[in-house]
Formats: sequence, structure tokens, C-alpha cells
Amino acid sequence: QHALTGIVFVTGELIHIIEAFKSIHCYDFIVKPYKEKDIIKIIDVFLNSSPLKSIKEGNYTFIDIDSNISVKLYHNDIIYIEYEGRVCDIHTVHGVYKFKRTSLSKLIKILDDRKILQTHRSFAVNTDYVLEIEKTYEKTWNISLRGIEDKILLSYTFRQAFMGGIE
Repeated sequence: QHALTGIVFVTGELIHIIEAFKSIHCYDFIVKPYKEKDIIKIIDVFLNSSPLKSIKEGNYTFIDIDSNISVKLYHNDIIYIEYEGRVCDIHTVHGVYKFKRTSLSKLIKILDDRKILQTHRSFAVNTDYVLEIEKTYEKTWNISLRGIEDKILLSYTFRQAFMGGIE
């Protein structure tokens, strides 16, 4: 089930080494107590290995979703971003990532991708996923995106820049 998956066992029980390699097909094994350099070495192997690099191509950014966890986020996987309560919810084809303590405009600058455009003070979308733009009121529109049912707001303030960016 886990063959060819990058699994690393971390434990203080040496007795589990054979089981980890044979039944789980883990990549490596770290025995407690371990050194920080051991963890960094294994992470570098996963991030820099040729097979993993060839799986995805395109622009990506490492996003800190927690003080100890960073996610390699491919820009073409981002469907839209919603900003609420000082948290950016990054909706991707793989799920939602929460990026805390950063405004939407700062996140857009960090991503630095011309396809990810702000549509409202609380929303940004990846223009590759836009299906339809429908006017709902005098100065607001709804954007339909491929792969989701939610409608994303397009405000009058961001409309001109957004429309120019999708042409």
C-alpha cells in the first residue's frame, strides 16, 4: 500500500526496523534521540530528489502553515484564496491550507504569479480556473471556478485590473 511513498519512521524502538522496511516500505529510519541534522538531511533528500521533482513542474512557493510545518505549494494547484479573520485559506486541488498572520495582498506578493489576481478585499483567484463571470448587482459580480461550487466575489474596485489580467 505504501510502496514508493516517502515514509520515514522515527522511534526509539530498534526492534521495528525490519518491519518498517519490509511491510511498510519506509524510505528511512531514525532512532531517538535524533539530531536535527538527521531530519534536515532526509527532508533535503525528498525535496531535491529527481523522481519527486519530475512529478510536478511549474512555479511553487513554500508556505509556513505552522511554526514547524512548511508546504510546497504549486501555484497551478491554487484555485482561490479567501481572507477572513487574519487567515488566508488557500483552496487548492489537494485541499485547503491555512496561512496565518498575513494579509491577502502580502500573500499575493509572496506568490508573485500573474495568474493569481485579487478580485475583492477578501478573495483572489487563479485565472486558469475561471469559467464564468456573472453580474449580480450594480457593482458586484460572481465568478464561477472550475472544480468548486462556491461563487467568488468580484468587486468594482478590483474588476478592471482583474479583467485585464485574464485577457
